[in-house]
Parts: sequence; structure tokens; C-alpha cells
Amino acid sequence: MENRLWSRLRELEDCRFRRKWFFQGFMIDFVEHDLGLAVVLEEGAPGSRSLVHAVRDRQLSAQGYAILRLCRSEAARDLSATVQRIRAVLDDLSTHGPV
Repeated sequence: MENRLWSRLRELEDCRFRRKWFFQGFMIDFVEHDLGLAVVLEEGAPGSRSLVHAVRDRQLSAQGYAILRLCRSEAARDLSATVQRIRAVLDDLSTHGPV
């Protein structure tokens, strides 16, 4: 699933995603540096974060990144909807900047 998502993200216009970005000891699945978006695929529901995830998110936010947490199984089930959601966040960031 990650390979398919990676392929689709590389096709998005006006975006340059990197895959498997290591940030202060954390591995981020996909990142778009110019717009400041970190995309994290999680095993469980995105609302159930551990302390480690909270630390990672706080450090990313402190560096100006918006974090989009996605459930890995939902992304695999509906890849097109996942890409549309990422595109919508990117469009919002390009208009308003990180939240």
C-alpha cells in the first residue's frame, strides 16, 4: 500500500514529497517540505496516540509542520480518497499556511 500511495503522491502537481524522512529520531512516512506537511500512516485509529507520537507531533509542530495522521488500513482500502484528503490539506496549507 505504501508503494501505491508513494506513486500517487509523486504524481501530484506543485508538490515534492519525500518518503521515509527521519526527523529527530522519528520516521515520517511522507513529507512535503515546501508546504510543511508530514503524513503519518498509523496502525490503529488516528485518535489513539501514544506518548511517543505526542512527542513526535509536538516536535514537528514546533518546526512549523502540519501533521496528517492516517489509518493505514483505511488508506489501503480507499487509496483515491486518501490522496484526495492529502490534496485538500495541501491546498489549505498553500492558502493559509500550517495550522
